[in-house]
Amino acid sequence: MTEWNAHAIAARLLGSRLGRAVETLTEVQSTNDEVWARARAGEREGLLLIAERQTQGRGRGGNAWFSPPYVGVWASVLLRPELPPARVPLLSLAAGLACARAAESVGARVGLKWPNDVVAADGSGRKAGGVLVESRHEDGRWTVVVGVGVNANTAEEDFPQALRGRATSLARLKGGAVSREDFVVALAGELATGYEMLERGEDQSLLDQWRQRAVIFGRPVRVRGGGAEIHGVARDLVDDGSLLVRLDSGVELEVRAGELEVLWQGGGVV
Repeated sequence: MTEWNAHAIAARLLGSRLGRAVETLTEVQSTNDEVWARARAGEREGLLLIAERQTQGRGRGGNAWFSPPYVGVWASVLLRPELPPARVPLLSLAAGLACARAAESVGARVGLKWPNDVVAADGSGRKAGGVLVESRHEDGRWTVVVGVGVNANTAEEDFPQALRGRATSLARLKGGAVSREDFVVALAGELATGYEMLERGEDQSLLDQWRQRAVIFGRPVRVRGGGAEIHGVARDLVDDGSLLVRLDSGVELEVRAGELEVLWQGGGVV
């Protein structure tokens, strides 16, 4: 079992915008919470914090995230963007894209489920990783924490019974073990690239790259949020990053938030 080495990661990210400071911890409740604490203490943009284990890791919608030691990547990055409020949500898509590109760099075949879940590219819907982006606007500026949870070398028997058949890992998608360090270094670089694309106003290029990896378009979906539930077919991304869904009635609706469930191959819903 190889533990995280902050000095080795920092050396590989020397001069990088994200990963300006690298911190590794043995155990935390949540890497996002740890980074928020440092943000409140005045930490500058670019902090990359990685934990070997999370005891209260969380995903989107407040869902618990299975975070065992030595086999996964549980990390958070601090951003302080200067973007208009309407474009801050695009950071969520940029983070999902960065995660997918980092997975590809270590040899895993993945696709994207809106807004930022990393899933198997084969249409099975098995989830390998997810991103939780939390933002706050205080004192006239934005603070954003990008949390990433990825099953890097998790074996099928490592997952709780409830996740078996629904979750996967980069190693299983590659057909062999992956380097967690290589993945983290690639993730920091890819996230910086997507972040800078948004700063330059290259939203359409980023959305096109996301679309190229989408595995949800044309599939039946269900979206829950705000006490409502809609059914339809996922069609495309809208310019602001929303998901375009054609309802069963034929009306097209732009979904900006909510929990998305997709009817995958074989009838599985994830």
